[in-house]
Amino acid sequence: MSNVRTMQVNRVNPRNSLNKAWLKVKPERAAIEIFKKNLSFLLNNINESETEDAIRIEESM
Repeated sequence: MSNVRTMQVNRVNPRNSLNKAWLKVKPERAAIEIFKKNLSFLLNNINESETEDAIRIEESM
């Protein structure tokens, strides 16, 4: 028997997932641009051959 788990993705509209108070906050354009830059950096540096289990093994050493 395999011990593999699959992730189930549930798409939720941001308006439905956020607290109503946060919907009133207007983010600054500079903060959005920094977020986009950092997100792009993280996505481009994903090592698809690395698994979560491999990371746990490295941390325990």
